[in-house]
Amino acid sequence: MFLILLSLNFTVFAQENFDEGYLWHGKEYCEHQGYEYKLGLYENGSQYKICIFNENENCSIKDFYNNDCGTEFIRVIGCRREGEQIVTSFEICCEGLEPDYSWIGGVTCMKERSSFQKFLDWISFWN
Repeated sequence: MFLILLSLNFTVFAQENFDEGYLWHGKEYCEHQGYEYKLGLYENGSQYKICIFNENENCSIKDFYNNDCGTEFIRVIGCRREGEQIVTSFEICCEGLEPDYSWIGGVTCMKERSSFQKFLDWISFWN
């Protein structure tokens, strides 16, 4: 009995956290694609979260993020070049570059380095 209740509680907890996670990433994904995110309320008080493509078409954040709706509106976003900042989790560095997490203002793209060079950079950062 206790094991079943524990399992049920974990399932509810995991579902709630999953829902919040995809909604946050869905909002970020919608805006990264260049569209408007809108949070609103239905007349019954429940929330809706949509990605607006134009004045006539939109999808729920969950459906757009999961490619269940609006796939014709997905844009190919180019990679970031050396020195450019990575703003969202959907941006990537161009080939031959890697994210540099040591910059205090954010993550930038820089030339790939060997593990030894990364170690030396880490040591110099703390000295």
